Amino acid sequence: MRELGKLFVSQGFFQNVDDIFLLHYTEVERAFMDLLLGWSIGLASRGPAYWPTEIARRRQIMEQLRAWAPPPALGVVPEVIGDPAIIMLWGTTPERLRAWLSPDEGNLLRGFAAAPGVAEGPARVVLSVEELQDVRDGEILVCSVTEPSWAPCSRASAGWSPILVV
Repeated sequence: MRELGKLFVSQGFFQNVDDIFLLHYTEVERAFMDLLLGWSIGLASRGPAYWPTEIARRRQIMEQLRAWAPPPALGVVPEVIGDPAIIMLWGTTPERLRAWLSPDEGNLLRGFAAAPGVAEGPARVVLSVEELQDVRDGEILVCSVTEPSWAPCSRASAGWSPILVV
């Protein structure tokens, strides 16, 4: 994708190679067809006049979204969560939702274990994928979400490092 982004930068569609990631996959196809058709018939493509403004607008939206902290849940807490996958995969229960929605109690961290067992040790709060490299053996990884691809960073010499999702 970055190679394609470089092509778009060289043709004036984007200013930055990573701007391609601000497009929906259907827009990538449209931009590429615009570039291809302009090249094939010898006319200027529409992209340099259209995409820089659109990319700037989307960057502004992304900055506003990064500054926003969404609430942990919306609406009324259900009495029962009937989907076992939601409980099994994310630990989402009515009790957990009520705990997330309750007011902060000082220096208390709430979450659910994303790895088996009980552990005690220093906590490493990870706010972005880039910070995963800072996790050391014996630390408890604290993050807002995790996924199977993060497993290598939680692998300790004597087994799994504990993970707490908050």
